[in-house]
Amino acid sequence: MNFSGKIVNVPIYVDKFNATKEGLVYFLSHFHSDHYSGLSNDFNRRLYCSDVTRELVLHHFWNINQQNVIALELMVKHKIMFIPCTSDNSEEDQDFVYVTFLPANHCPGSVMILLEGYFGKYLHTGDFRYNNDMNNYADILNAGGPIDRTYIDTTFASEFWENIPTKQNSTSEILRLIETRSSKAYVYIECDMLGTEDILLAIYERFGELIYVWEEKFYKLRKIPEIKDIITLGMIFIFAVLYKCINNGV
Repeated sequence: MNFSGKIVNVPIYVDKFNATKEGLVYFLSHFHSDHYSGLSNDFNRRLYCSDVTRELVLHHFWNINQQNVIALELMVKHKIMFIPCTSDNSEEDQDFVYVTFLPANHCPGSVMILLEGYFGKYLHTGDFRYNNDMNNYADILNAGGPIDRTYIDTTFASEFWENIPTKQNSTSEILRLIETRSSKAYVYIECDMLGTEDILLAIYERFGELIYVWEEKFYKLRKIPEIKDIITLGMIFIFAVLYKCINNGV
């Protein structure tokens, strides 16, 4: 995604934290390192994200000012002031933006960001994976007129990825392969980044076994409500491992 992080005509940055501090409001679409690059414990601007992403930010940046990291409810339009109102100014004097977060189906907490205001109507998709549920976004996206500008993820917009399997097909194949294992064989699932949690949940639902996670990953995944109760630090037969562990022969 070739994007500088700066939203045109607005003092807003998305997924960009090492740029000039001219931004008044910052957004984080999801918690992957290439998107939160530059974020640090001394970040002192307002940062808006989903509830899951906020939990991950606070876990990773344990000394960040928690009041600056603000979670917004999904599928709801929120009014955000660029400059907070004080006794010396009124809301009518200040510029503001309406923001709606839409689930992006990329990893836990990932969102698309709809921005509306004096500048027009912009959609920032972040990293997303289309599914049929996104057809339900039509009323929100179409309300108030067409979108004036779209910042879209084009990572897989090429013929090379034309036949990329669906998440459902990939998960079904993984479950099939696990079923062919010997009863004493270990199963290793690579999960170097957020995004494989649906697979871990499907494995648990099919086989009824908790999934062992390395300690450095365990406490991070515990921040994700859907899977916090299906992972363990106890040694069992199904492992969710980091890619570097596989390369090191673990």
